[in-house]
Amino acid sequence: MKKYRASTYVILTLLFLTSCSISRSNIAKNYSINDKNGVIFFSLTASGRCNFNYFIDIRNINTKESQSIGLTDSSGSLDWKKHSKECPSGKDNYDGRLIAIDLPEGVYDIYDLSGINLRMQTTSEKDIVMRFQVKKNEIKYLGNVHFHINKKSFTYGVKDSRDRDVLFFKRKYKNLRNKDIKISIIRIQNRKHINNGPAMAA
Repeated sequence: MKKYRASTYVILTLLFLTSCSISRSNIAKNYSINDKNGVIFFSLTASGRCNFNYFIDIRNINTKESQSIGLTDSSGSLDWKKHSKECPSGKDNYDGRLIAIDLPEGVYDIYDLSGINLRMQTTSEKDIVMRFQVKKNEIKYLGNVHFHINKKSFTYGVKDSRDRDVLFFKRKYKNLRNKDIKISIIRIQNRKHINNGPAMAA
């Protein structure tokens, strides 16, 4: 049985909604760090029911500018694929990819997580938030965000998979492989608690 340094899971009831979202692309493979933005990266993985795409919505808490990041991008490529065609699959049988984006310096929330197929959308509760900070010239690893959908519930969680993800990041982004990487695993929190006393992936 695998052990993880950090693990948090929330189980939510399925909400039947309709929606459409476009995913932001990763930084280019030849990307170089600059004085304007910072880089965050994390793995996004999903298991359970088939034929879903999964999205994370990120928002700058000051400017309110938001963007969506999907399990698959415009190319439809994945970095990890299920080891069997089992459907629905167990939590250790997943699809996924490494997400790496650059953002202006500031404080951000992951404020919505959703799974979408042709008939429905499942979404996280609105009082759940994951907060992190971006600093220019800094590269930060936020963890592994994992989705799991079964017939009655939508489960998502964050765990520390740095041994896999940081190595994969360095192999993919050769210009950044010798840069310092800050490990700062995001936490799932209640929005009310954050407003009373901000706690974030610093």
